[in-house]
Amino acid sequence: MVLTTTQPSKYIPKTFVMPRDKMHFLNQIKSARYKHQLWIEKGQSHRGNQLKEIKDLNLDQNILVQEFISDQFLIHGHSFQIGVFVLFTSIEPLRFYIIQHEFSHRIAPAKFSLDDFNHTRKYVTDGHKQSKQPHTFPEMKRHYEAGYTKGQMITSYISDAGHNISKIHAQIYDAIRSVLYSGRDIMLQEYRKMYHGFKPTVSCNFFEFTRWDFILGSNMQVYLLEVNASPELNFQGLRHPRTVRSEHVLFNVLHILGADIGGRGAHGNRLRSSNVLVSKALCYKPMCESCSLEECLLCGHCLTTDHVTRLKDSLGEHLNRLQLRRLHPKPMTHGGVTSKEYWKEDIPKHERLNQAWFEEKCKQDTYIGVHNETLANINYY
Repeated sequence: MVLTTTQPSKYIPKTFVMPRDKMHFLNQIKSARYKHQLWIEKGQSHRGNQLKEIKDLNLDQNILVQEFISDQFLIHGHSFQIGVFVLFTSIEPLRFYIIQHEFSHRIAPAKFSLDDFNHTRKYVTDGHKQSKQPHTFPEMKRHYEAGYTKGQMITSYISDAGHNISKIHAQIYDAIRSVLYSGRDIMLQEYRKMYHGFKPTVSCNFFEFTRWDFILGSNMQVYLLEVNASPELNFQGLRHPRTVRSEHVLFNVLHILGADIGGRGAHGNRLRSSNVLVSKALCYKPMCESCSLEECLLCGHCLTTDHVTRLKDSLGEHLNRLQLRRLHPKPMTHGGVTSKEYWKEDIPKHERLNQAWFEEKCKQDTYIGVHNETLANINYY
C-alpha cells in the first residue's frame, strides 16, 4: 500500500496515483518548490521503480508517482531503507504492535548517485537479494564476527555518526500511529462490511501482519515510503541470518496471538475476569450504581461480558508480547498521562474503555515504584 496525498503527513513524501490524480499532480508541481524535483515512478505492483524528471513521466499510465527524497542519510555513500514489522490484532477496539528489535534493513548495492537514472541500483533498495550486506564495510565486519545482527550493525553506524537512535525510532512510531489514526474510520468501515450480519463478538477476531518501509533524511527526518501487506520472511537455510530473524519474528507473532509454542503460550481466554478489574475502589461507591459516569467506565459492576472478553484479550496479548511493543493504545510511563492528540472527541465507548484500562493497569504496576528514575521511564503498559 502506498499512501497518497489524500493522507497528508510530515512523514509521507507526496504520492499520486495516475491517471486518477493527474490534475492534482499538475497543480501541485506549479509551486517553485517542485521546479527541480525528481520523482520515483512505480508500477502498480510497486516493482520496477525508476527515477524520472517531470517531463519524462507518463501521467496517463496506471502508475504511482512519488516525490523522491534526494537528501538522504547514507551508509558509506549507500542509500538504505528501514523496514518495521507491524502486527494488528484488533480493529474494534484498535490494537497494533511492532517487533521492537527486528527491523529489516536493506542497503542499495551501488553507491548513491543521480548521474544515471537507468542505474536503479544506485538509489533503489528493491529487494533483499540485491541488498549490500553491512558486514562488507570494514568497521561493521567486527560487529558481524561478534554475532551482531544487521540491524544492530546499522544502528551502531548511525550512533557513531553522532545521531540519537531513540529520536529516530520515536519518529517511526509516531508515523505509524498518525497514519493509522487518520485512516481508522476507513479501516473500520471496511472491517464492518466484512463482518456484516455476524454476531458482535466476531468483531474481536482480526489479524494482519505488515512491513512499513522508511528512509532517513540527512537531517534525521524519517519518511514513510510504503506499507507491504505481504512482508518477506524467507527461509534460506538453517543457520542463515535471515532464516534466524524470520523464525524469531514468527515466534513473537504467534506467541502474542496465544499459540502454545513450546508450552509457553497463555491466551486471554485462560484468564479470570478478576484479572482485568482495575477500579476496585470505585466499584463499592453509590455513585457507580447508574454506570453513567465517566469514572465508572471500568467498574466491575458496569463492565458487560463483551467488554470483559475484550479486556482479557488485551491482557493476554500483553502477557504474551515478548519483544513486541504496543503502539496503540499508546503506552504511558509510570505516573504519566497517555497523550490523546490523535483522537477525536467522539471516539466510541469501547475505544475509551480500552485506552483507560491500559492506563489504570500501568498505574497499578507498583513494582516500578521501588526503582530509580531511569527505570521509572520504562513503559510497562
